[in-house]
Amino acid sequence: MAVLVGDRERDRAAHELQRHYREGRLSLDELAQRLETALRARNGGQLRAALSQLPAPQRQAIELAFFDGLTQAEIAAAVGDPLGTVKSRIRIGMQRLREVLLAAGIDEVR
Repeated sequence: MAVLVGDRERDRAAHELQRHYREGRLSLDELAQRLETALRARNGGQLRAALSQLPAPQRQAIELAFFDGLTQAEIAAAVGDPLGTVKSRIRIGMQRLREVLLAAGIDEVR
């Protein structure tokens, strides 16, 4: 039920932005920017949800690499695992994230 309410609220907000554009209160660039910001926030939530589905070691390796900017060697040193293990965790975790995000309808995963 909460998902449906969230979708309705999101749709209502998008329609409100479009109405402001039609009435001349927003430029086309402002409309595009606000809609893109809303889409990124939605996709960010889906990314966090997808990450939460990974086993903790895979999630940790991906977060350290992509959010904290550590190299694979730095991750291996930080968590005390062999470099090959870290590489495998990131590769397998990224494959799983892709599957989960594609299933959620985010097809811009590359």
